[in-house]
Amino acid sequence: MMVKPKLLSLLPFLVATARASSAQGREEFASALPQEELQSLCRRHPTWNNSDGTIDHERCKDALGFELFEKDFLSNNPPEFRGGRKAPWFQNMENCMTEKSKNRPREFQSETTPAEPTVSALYPDKHSPTLAVVDFALSDEEAATFQDLRDCVKHNHPRQFVRRSFAGPGDDFEQEGGNDATFVGGFVQLFAPGVAAKLCETARVAWKKSEWFKIEDGDVPFQFDPCKMGMRTTEYLSYDPSGWSALGGHTDIGTMYTILLLLSDPSEYKGGEFFMKPWDWGGGEQHLKLVFKPKRLQALVFLSDLEYHGVQRITEGTRRALAVEIWPYANPPLGVNRPQTFEFEHYLDTGSWEGTQS
Repeated sequence: MMVKPKLLSLLPFLVATARASSAQGREEFASALPQEELQSLCRRHPTWNNSDGTIDHERCKDALGFELFEKDFLSNNPPEFRGGRKAPWFQNMENCMTEKSKNRPREFQSETTPAEPTVSALYPDKHSPTLAVVDFALSDEEAATFQDLRDCVKHNHPRQFVRRSFAGPGDDFEQEGGNDATFVGGFVQLFAPGVAAKLCETARVAWKKSEWFKIEDGDVPFQFDPCKMGMRTTEYLSYDPSGWSALGGHTDIGTMYTILLLLSDPSEYKGGEFFMKPWDWGGGEQHLKLVFKPKRLQALVFLSDLEYHGVQRITEGTRRALAVEIWPYANPPLGVNRPQTFEFEHYLDTGSWEGTQS
């Protein structure tokens, strides 16, 4: 096909005009969507992006009222994560997530709005619960997106993966145990914001149903809304008989609420039950304990600085889980993995992480 010189000179203008017109059309369409329909679209696309461009980060953030984006994850982080959204590392992560989404089995790509998180049980009793069981904590699509995120983080940023021992000096290494952890805090808010928003809502429904906002315990402000606090850490955890097979009892010092969400079906592993020794029963010093083996995508939300908890030995298969710790500080910058409270306070005072990492 021959193109006349005059028309050829106009091609860049025509293409740019067409693209601008298309983008404007998408924006007008998105702004015209009823609020409920926009919320539904955002919930069905955990990355807050879809192929036709009718949703994006800002629209979904406003539609869902998600508040955890006030922190700029792209500032004051370790050198390898600097450069913002145009940096090669950021583009590599976006490309990885896009490719994995394309290859995802069709059955995970739901055309219906995911069910909302719902509390189905409270423990150790309904009058003063310290643990809530939450159904529908994530949808299949959201869980698949989180798995994609973990794989992309581990591939592009291998330092985010650790084989973590919980044994301290003088402790029994075998008894204390540990886990394989991939730290995805910050990454989940940036590249899978719909998952972060759903986890926030999971903690919030537990907080409301358990009426933790009514608890007053000295300097520990349990009444804080978890969605107005920071995600201290978000981790992908795995246990299996050939590596870390158990996790000794402990409390999450400095954390207010912990979300533990199972990504494995109970039939995929033997053993590996979550246990908790309620404070009211005597805490870690007594033998009585509650034992849970949650369903896949069911979450346990509990007061983890108060309650002694751990994972019993797994004898077969692999137990995969997602854990989020929520604390009364802001979200740490990207690449800062589960900071201690003194580290974060040093950072707030100096603006630097140097000399504080434990």
